[in-house]
Amino acid sequence: MGALLSVIVLILFLKDIRPTLVIACSIPLSVIFAVVLMYFSNISLNIISLSGLALGIGMLVDNSIVVIENIYRLRSEGYSIKKAAVEGAGGVTGAIIASTLTTVCVFVPIVFTEGITRQLFVDIALTITFTLTASLIVALTFVPMMAAGLLKNPKEVRHAFFEKVQQGYAKLLELALKFKPVVFIGVTVLLVTSALAAYSRGFSFMDMNMETDQLTVTVAAKDDEKLTFEELCERADEVTEKIAGIDGVETIGAIAGGDSALMSMGGSSDSVTMYLLLEEDSSVTTGEITAQIAELTKDMDCQVDTDNSASDMSSFLGSGITVQIKGSDLGTLQELAGKVAGVVEAQEGTVDVDDGLDNTTQSYTIHVDKEKAAEYGMTTAQVFQLVYAKLASQTAVTTISAGVQDYEVYVRSEEQANVTLDDIKNLTFSYEDKMAQLSGTGSDEEKETDEKLSEDTKDTGDAKDIEDTEDTGDTVKEIPLTEIATFEAGSSLNAVSRDSQTRYISVTAGVDDTHNVTLVANALMKELNKIDLPEGYSIEMTGEDEMIADAMQQLYLMLILAVVFIYLIMVAQFQSFLSPFIIMFTIPLAFTGGLFALFFTGNEISVVAMIGFVMLAGIIVNNGIVMVDYINQLRRGGMTKKEAILNSAKTRLRPILMTALTTILSMSTMALGLGDGSEMMQPMAIVTEGGLIYGTLLTLFVVPCIYDAFNREKNMVEEEL
Repeated sequence: MGALLSVIVLILFLKDIRPTLVIACSIPLSVIFAVVLMYFSNISLNIISLSGLALGIGMLVDNSIVVIENIYRLRSEGYSIKKAAVEGAGGVTGAIIASTLTTVCVFVPIVFTEGITRQLFVDIALTITFTLTASLIVALTFVPMMAAGLLKNPKEVRHAFFEKVQQGYAKLLELALKFKPVVFIGVTVLLVTSALAAYSRGFSFMDMNMETDQLTVTVAAKDDEKLTFEELCERADEVTEKIAGIDGVETIGAIAGGDSALMSMGGSSDSVTMYLLLEEDSSVTTGEITAQIAELTKDMDCQVDTDNSASDMSSFLGSGITVQIKGSDLGTLQELAGKVAGVVEAQEGTVDVDDGLDNTTQSYTIHVDKEKAAEYGMTTAQVFQLVYAKLASQTAVTTISAGVQDYEVYVRSEEQANVTLDDIKNLTFSYEDKMAQLSGTGSDEEKETDEKLSEDTKDTGDAKDIEDTEDTGDTVKEIPLTEIATFEAGSSLNAVSRDSQTRYISVTAGVDDTHNVTLVANALMKELNKIDLPEGYSIEMTGEDEMIADAMQQLYLMLILAVVFIYLIMVAQFQSFLSPFIIMFTIPLAFTGGLFALFFTGNEISVVAMIGFVMLAGIIVNNGIVMVDYINQLRRGGMTKKEAILNSAKTRLRPILMTALTTILSMSTMALGLGDGSEMMQPMAIVTEGGLIYGTLLTLFVVPCIYDAFNREKNMVEEEL
């Protein structure tokens, strides 16, 4: 579709089928060249690479258009066909090489990105690079060769309408040159306005809910009920009958619990999973069908859940808000998590708030009084060993090897398994009172009595018992654990999360459809900063907001480096610092259009949209290169500055509009969201469309004004460039 629209643009501007045929033949050659390179680079045909190919098709004709338009113009002026082909291609060789390099070089900084941003960007970057490289080779070889054969007998074609457009443009340009400050102030105000408008909508990663042609419906018993398998199947049949009457539903398939194969496909023994295939050409959206299913099944005696996660990328990329509370003491963390959850729940736009404290078990904390324990010669470590010995086995009885991991096996006796809190409280430990032994020597009479008793019982067999009593006396006592420790009931997390050895609890929340996650996160962070935190504790915002910020930071760096590379390439081409500096002003013009396009279409600034801005920087400068390069050529030929500006603007108006329109129209189907999966890359197309439309129109006026403002009135010579 994009290639066809590009050919239509050529016919309208040239009004001659022969040069149009040359360009039409160059398109498949360039595409085949690009696809072959994609094959050897192991790039598959997917949504991202095909998006790059769609954008590339619009741009690959740019080089051929500039060449064929120059050849066609020279041929119309009376040049021989060979001379027109050679000089026509040679006259713009430097310009199209520079314009191709500026477009390709914006993808070089991809080496500085990482993670999901790099994965998304590599395929589209390589695809566009291959396409433009092919287009440059075709434009400088195939197009002049084919033009020399087809344009032997030129026919004079008058472009009455376009000539009027040129004359009107020349008058408007003369007026703009007289009021340059007004032009500069106007474009600056529009740039600031567009940035404020677009940024007011917030940021996002990408469209997480692409339209799909399938849905998953799960039928299960309600939380407080139990259904037999037969009852569950009856409920599923009722749901099927209701769904079958919805417009747009083509096929319904169901899976009820059973073996592991069915379980892996979504079925289970206590639920029935139905898969709905929707009609491809239906005007009913997935969201509308989901709402109808919810409405039809709301009064049923079962739970019906609908999911379109086949196209929902949030499970892969993450979604919503995550707040991490970091610190050392779990009790304090749990207390702070409750406070944070309250703040999050009070924030407008948040839904499904989870304080991270649901996954807990009942626990008992033993607080050891160290002073009392010291009186009995006990330490906290000894108390722990005493309790641990009651609860678990001390040594592993064997080791099981599973793959690369070894697992130690501990055996727990029935007595250990049935230990209760009372058993722990009733634990005792032995204490020997050394002071009592030293002070309790007794009187002489008591010693004589003891000796007599010892002699009397020498032959009775009780001598051993007496010796034991003498050795230990009454100084060894069994002290209850409650004497030195207290027990406190509470709850404990089943799992403790750590980041860099620091404990943390995560409070999570979703963001409803009417709010932007970054705007909600920014407002929430302001409220969280008001919480008084103990020393050593911190609150950090993570989740989707952190991922977006990280991706945006990488793309901002990539954009800055791309602009630097573009400038350096143009400096090498023009052998001047001034001309490239003038051309660079086309970039903020294009950004203004891209930002306005996002705002008026209701889109947020996303990672995919930022890819569009990066590409736009390399595309829009091509118009400035073509115009400034020709102005310099005319001034070298002896024209005054103003004459060169006006003549160059009129002469280059047609190729500039042609190249811009071919790219704009080739991206129009993606910008409109036509076709399955186009929603994912739609923001990139919208940015490109808006930036090229606004940037091209303003370039025709702003670049000549900037050139006039920065260049002195004098004839140019080669040494001064």
